[in-house]
Amino acid sequence: ESNLNKNNPMLQLLKPKVIIVAPLTSRGTVTGDILADRLPQDGIFTESDKDFIVSFANQIAIALDNAELIRQKEESEQHLRNMFENAQVGILKIDDLNIVRAANPRMKVLCGADSLVGRHVYDFLDSENQMKFQQIIARNRAGNPSQEELEIQSKKKPPVSVLMSSVPTFDETGKYTGSEAIVTDISDNKKMQRQLIQSQKMDAIGKLAGGI
Repeated sequence: ESNLNKNNPMLQLLKPKVIIVAPLTSRGTVTGDILADRLPQDGIFTESDKDFIVSFANQIAIALDNAELIRQKEESEQHLRNMFENAQVGILKIDDLNIVRAANPRMKVLCGADSLVGRHVYDFLDSENQMKFQQIIARNRAGNPSQEELEIQSKKKPPVSVLMSSVPTFDETGKYTGSEAIVTDISDNKKMQRQLIQSQKMDAIGKLAGGI
């Protein structure tokens, strides 16, 4: 007596007399089945037929598994692209010559530029901040992360105080290939610090004047 479900829609539609069912197995998990009919229906499946069906089922399972991995990879890449495009901090990738290779929209806003790719980082730094940036890259080239306050210069807007946190990137041979950085606008914090210092100075002057 067959253990097949006679109410299965496919069996009811095709009404096979002789069938073989092989599992679709990938990485130890059964994800489905493949059902094969034989014509003429009064024939029988040979061992060669069975081997072929099992091999075919394995190939289909691998193809389906690869398709799922590709789908997951595409979803992950899309998620990363969305984060890159919508991040509220600047994201910067430079090569070993300090040429910008990637920059998100927020980074463009901080630099007051419509496009950054292909430009040298020094285009947005004065001589003092170029020296600070050199120290950042020196630490990165040595294999260390770095964090430093910089001031970005732009012809379109006032200077912007930022905190640059960078990590180095290396190729498979260990050669330094550039750096990736998160750039955070700290202008408001710096403004508050200046206001606090000014307030403390005025308070000190008031106390000194009151003591005369």
